[in-house]
Amino acid sequence: MAIILKNAPKTEESRKLNLTKEQEEQYKIIFRFDANKKELVSIEPWSAEGKYDNYCMIGPLSSTFAGTEELTPNVQLRNVQDSTEDPKQYGSSWIGVIKLVYDVYGIRYDFSKCCLKGYHYNRSSGVATRIDDHFTCVRTLGGHICGNIANPSFRVLETFGLLPICYAHNSISENPYYFLTEINVTAVIMKNPFFAMNIQSALLSLAESAESDGDIEFDVKKYCEENHVEVKDMYFD
Repeated sequence: MAIILKNAPKTEESRKLNLTKEQEEQYKIIFRFDANKKELVSIEPWSAEGKYDNYCMIGPLSSTFAGTEELTPNVQLRNVQDSTEDPKQYGSSWIGVIKLVYDVYGIRYDFSKCCLKGYHYNRSSGVATRIDDHFTCVRTLGGHICGNIANPSFRVLETFGLLPICYAHNSISENPYYFLTEINVTAVIMKNPFFAMNIQSALLSLAESAESDGDIEFDVKKYCEENHVEVKDMYFD
């Protein structure tokens, strides 16, 4: 079972996507919590073949999409630690989300090309090391990226970006390394809506007490109204 986020708020930026009902069903997002630590450990695209327990919250892409950001060459980036691998199904993958957003914004991109330079760089020394498999890239995936910030334990907590990168770059998540963009590229920015809503504790309580084997609905709008929760920078239909 999983918890279905019903009547979840939308970001202002999601209006520009103008998703059809079919797209809204296809591009859903999973917020996965650690049962022991009681904290969010990953955000991932929903898949019809996926198996989700009661610590998985299923919400719409419209609650998560936060716009785009233009990146120039030589921007320093890092992989987000503990982010999930992009599923192979293009329609329900992070690369599928990137393609959807690019289509809406009229952005052309060759998805057989990684947007990063074919090296990783040591954060302390700046020494570059060649990534051989980068140069044989024939298909990209949607990589979770963040700026080359000092915090070595950065995880998917509040905001992260998606970029078309090769499998070789995506596999390098060790703290000492960063990458450089090679070309002008548009990052798709995603946000964790639980930072805008004080409902995480209520959802975790529901996850712990749920006895049903089926999915359970959680009406976000109703909860926020009844508990006087202010939702900033998002709106309910």
